[in-house]
Amino acid sequence: MKPCRLMSLFLTLWISNCMNIGLLEQLETPGGKTVSCGSDCRIFVTSLAHSGGMGGITGADANCNNDPARPQGKTVWKAMIGSTPLRTACTSADCGVGGASENFNWVLRPNTSYKRVDGAFIGNTTGNAIFAFPLQSTFDPSATFVWTGMTGSWQPSGNCTNWSVADSLLVATGDASSLGTIALFSTNSACNSSFRLYCAEQ
Repeated sequence: MKPCRLMSLFLTLWISNCMNIGLLEQLETPGGKTVSCGSDCRIFVTSLAHSGGMGGITGADANCNNDPARPQGKTVWKAMIGSTPLRTACTSADCGVGGASENFNWVLRPNTSYKRVDGAFIGNTTGNAIFAFPLQSTFDPSATFVWTGMTGSWQPSGNCTNWSVADSLLVATGDASSLGTIALFSTNSACNSSFRLYCAEQ
């Protein structure tokens, strides 16, 4: 078989195979595997609001991965909420006592660049896998309240019974349009209210 004909046959088979699975998806995520964001990650705010009874941490993560605002691709997203003992950023203020060892099932990476899906640079995390305020850009440019379950220093502050019960208990919510600690803690809100979520790329 002539080299040109062999090359033509190879290209035909390759294109056909890619089209069956989705050429763009193949190029972005070879083999269809989940892709890690490494040291250059994104955060978005869900377009849908949810009560504090989200079906636990698993349900909150599912809300991130099924939200209409979620960018396309094979990336996994997790909800940036506190839920002792299931998900913790810091047990002391800004992890000042134990450093990154205070992280448990935490969704941010240490020493990592984070941006919004529109490309605006939010900031770099510290070695403790948290942001030092003020941020470079807000998590969202519009005033949007989000569940956090954390204080402004990344410590636990209620969690709607680990995000499973929508009752009248009060839990920390943040304002996504703030550059400061208010992004984590603006006020306490009842678990039967509906708010959005911060979702961090994994």
